[in-house]
Amino acid sequence: MGHKRAIALQEAAKDSIGITAGLVGAKVKLLVVLDEIEFLNKQLQRIEAALAEALEATGIASYLLSIPGIGVITAAGFLAEVGDLSHYEHWRQL
Repeated sequence: MGHKRAIALQEAAKDSIGITAGLVGAKVKLLVVLDEIEFLNKQLQRIEAALAEALEATGIASYLLSIPGIGVITAAGFLAEVGDLSHYEHWRQL
């Protein structure tokens, strides 16, 4: 949507009747949802930190993370799927 269209919509909204009932409840709900997002983001950060720590403990984190496009979550997921890499004779088995 272009800038002119956004301005036109904003101007039209100023003159529209709109719904005024329930605005307080909607604002409260918005604040609750924003609090939930903040909480979930903190939880995600904790989980990612734990994943990074567990990945580092494998001793091969630096190798996996040196692959372009591979991050902590992908590397940890990969190891969760394939298990201990020492059980494979050749990398091609993976």
